[in-house]
This record gives sequence, C-alpha cells and structure tokens, in this order.
Amino acid sequence: MIYCCGDLRLDDERFELQRGGQPIALEPQVFLVLRELMQAQGRLVSKEQLIENI
Repeated sequence: MIYCCGDLRLDDERFELQRGGQPIALEPQVFLVLRELMQAQGRLVSKEQLIENI
C-alpha cells in the first residue's frame, strides 16, 4: 500500500519513503512508526498503540 501526505510518499511494499520524488533513508523502526501515523490519517495515536502495533 502507498500512503501520501503532502509531498511525502510512503511505499509499504517497497519499504521506501520519498519526498518530492527523492528517496529518504530511514531506519526500520522509524519507518514503522511513520507508517502507523500515516495509516491513522489524522487520528490521535497513543504511545501505547504505537508500541502495540509495531
């Protein structure tokens, strides 16, 4: 699945983040946190929810 927010594009299948078409290197844990937040689409996500889902 691909998530977009502004000029950010997160490709869950390719484990890749791009900004303005340029790849951004992320550590795996950071990628997973960002994916959870982008999946929430503006909803509040607690620290406990992040830990549980990651």
